[in-house]
Amino acid sequence: MSRVAILSDVHANYHALCAVAEDAHSVENCTEIACLGDIVGFNAHPLECLDYFRELNCIVVKGRHEQLLLDMEFSNIDPLAEASLQWTREKVTEEQLRWMASLPYQRIVRPEDGKGSPFIVTHSSLDQPRSWNKIASCSDAVHSMARQFANVAFCGHTHSPAVYISERQGVSELPCVTEEILMNGSVDIKIQSGCKYCINVGSVGQPRGAVMDACYAVYDTAEGLVRLKRVAYDVQAAQQAIVDSGLPIALAACLGPFEM
Repeated sequence: MSRVAILSDVHANYHALCAVAEDAHSVENCTEIACLGDIVGFNAHPLECLDYFRELNCIVVKGRHEQLLLDMEFSNIDPLAEASLQWTREKVTEEQLRWMASLPYQRIVRPEDGKGSPFIVTHSSLDQPRSWNKIASCSDAVHSMARQFANVAFCGHTHSPAVYISERQGVSELPCVTEEILMNGSVDIKIQSGCKYCINVGSVGQPRGAVMDACYAVYDTAEGLVRLKRVAYDVQAAQQAIVDSGLPIALAACLGPFEM
């Protein structure tokens, strides 16, 4: 596991997933993939995305949308999210549901080749993973990193890439991460000894902000280097798939400008 691609919030966007998987393999030379949950919801290809990770037999943790789908409890969620999960529940198989139910909330990953230190993968915060708390600020990161027993942890859930660093003087956010990815397509973070890093890898299937491209991370465990990057995919095809599926058309606009 010298280079691992870390994906989160695919949200049934198979077009984006395929583009990221191809980039991870052909461009970044990744040998492993880890998924941080929210494979389902919002988009039109939940079965294909679930089966991709099931067949790959890679590292996967449970996301909020998997739990919502299993519980069918939709209080206090966005109406569009509820509509997409109701639609998804009618599509998924019992075997897929059992697989989602088996997923852990977090995992410690130990590189099999012995190159690099163990790292943690989770969907939301480490302090209350079943409450689906978002890490969207330094104060959020403080609580999560108090439970982070590894130098590096990766999370998702907010759909926006971010890097939080814990040092002796406290927790700070690495500035201009989103802007640098926007300008250059990627940003590299060198893991320094003596620090803890909480890294949000953004979203593959429903990225937010000024750019429609999918976002994911590459972790070189031997070099101690994390790359956050964006990858272009066929947004229009993903939007058309939403329309053709019978999902609310408003979900197509969540991926970018859209006209019928």
